[in-house]
Amino acid sequence: MINWKFWIGQALCYSLFLAFIGYFSNSPTYQRFPDNQAMIKLSLRHAGKILGECRERSEAELAQLPPNMRISKICPRERSPLQLDLLINDEMIYSKELAPRGIHGDSLSSVYFRLPVNSGEINLKVRMKDHIDQKNYPYQLEKTLQLSPAQVLVIDFDANEGSFILL
Repeated sequence: MINWKFWIGQALCYSLFLAFIGYFSNSPTYQRFPDNQAMIKLSLRHAGKILGECRERSEAELAQLPPNMRISKICPRERSPLQLDLLINDEMIYSKELAPRGIHGDSLSSVYFRLPVNSGEINLKVRMKDHIDQKNYPYQLEKTLQLSPAQVLVIDFDANEGSFILL
């Protein structure tokens, strides 16, 4: 015999569960950014220049190697770390030396940095060196931008063009 109390209890439990899900699907309200705030993201991957120069092995060096390893020209694999700076309104916000990844230090250097800023006009300057012997920064971007509230500005680097891009 089916008990009517069982069905009422089950309907009540389902109703409470649906009310719980319904409430938390819309409340509390989520605000991604505080009022009058924008986000700047510095996200890039770039390979520094190779450290050292290729050289030719001498005949004596080649004779000491097994036949399958006798390559006359030998080149280093290690890459230079990147020096990356981010300035906003002439204030240094981010400045780091980014080591290359990989077992031999021969891969890309990468960075991901987020910074909430007040919306409005900012003077943005990004600069990068990709060799430790460089005195100046060969890659630079300086721009005055108008950031609106809740805007996300992404700074990336295009290695083919050799320039920073804003997304």
